[in-house]
Amino acid sequence: MLRPVALNPHPSALLATLGGAAGTVLLTALLFLSPALGVPFVDVPRLVGGVFTSDPAAAFWLGYAIFFLGGWLVFPVGLAMAWPLLPGGAEVTFPHALVKGLLLGAAFWTLSGLLLPLLGALSRLDGMANPGFFALGEGVPAAAVVLLGHLLYGVAVAVVAAMSRGMAPIDLLGWSEYERRGRVRGAAAASGSR
Repeated sequence: MLRPVALNPHPSALLATLGGAAGTVLLTALLFLSPALGVPFVDVPRLVGGVFTSDPAAAFWLGYAIFFLGGWLVFPVGLAMAWPLLPGGAEVTFPHALVKGLLLGAAFWTLSGLLLPLLGALSRLDGMANPGFFALGEGVPAAAVVLLGHLLYGVAVAVVAAMSRGMAPIDLLGWSEYERRGRVRGAAAASGSR
């Protein structure tokens, strides 16, 4: 089946925001599961909320609201708009989405890693530890969890956004290549039996 070339290589901003919601849930879940893995918990959203209030409950809700709105709307729409400008090709395919997602995750990790000591210093919450640059103040395992969470976030945003151009979720598992090879083998067997 022929697919026409897309004149507008931007993925859908709506799907990008859906990917942003999924990615933000993944990042948050990984941060919350880190103590189960023996890694210190780095509560980035509560640090954000602590900049605005000293009330722990209000800091929790405000911080998570800002965190989710940024992860759900701001970064995904920015990725969708900048898609053709980013390295990895302008086409909206899985390999390009993977490269762009890893770049988005790395950029988001760099931004948050540089802001963490500032947020820790400005936090009004009592007893909230300053995680330091890239959460290294909590140790290398905590910094690794923060990095992994941001990379998962970026990949989730880019892969879901790329699904607007005909990439189905099953394609992530290599189904389209398997199906194509089967058609080629079937055509070769049919022509060889004649």
